[in-house]
Amino acid sequence: MNLLDILDMTHVSEICRRDAIFTSESLSLASALNGMDLNHQGATVVLDAEGTLAGIFTERDVLLRLSGLPKGWRERSIGEFMTRDPVVIRESKSIAEALTMMQEGNFRHLPVVDDHDQPRGIISIRNILSHVVEYFPEEFINLPPRPSLEAKSDWGG
Repeated sequence: MNLLDILDMTHVSEICRRDAIFTSESLSLASALNGMDLNHQGATVVLDAEGTLAGIFTERDVLLRLSGLPKGWRERSIGEFMTRDPVVIRESKSIAEALTMMQEGNFRHLPVVDDHDQPRGIISIRNILSHVVEYFPEEFINLPPRPSLEAKSDWGG
């Protein structure tokens, strides 16, 4: 099986993170960031009061939207800073389609929804790469040809 077949035949539902962090848009930024940090996730899916998808909040949002804010930003709600109505992918789509959407939109994370638009998880570029590496470990995980010549300090040598 080649890489293109794997990307075309694997459904998003097979590799999306179902343990994604789902947060309320009224949650404080401090709580949201703490949850992302504790769960080692670069994004959280934000739900409205009815439990439907309201947005996504990512590490990129932190860098672009929180810089230079005055004191007290930690108590403000995540809903003020999230990306509203994000591009989503259905869990029945292929990871090739997810990659295309990520590349076209310059995203690293996509919320995953079912056929009824209910949030089911999140897929990231890291999930996709990890999946591909399972099929081609030699091509991705390797040592230098002569490990004894590998640099042992910051300045070589």
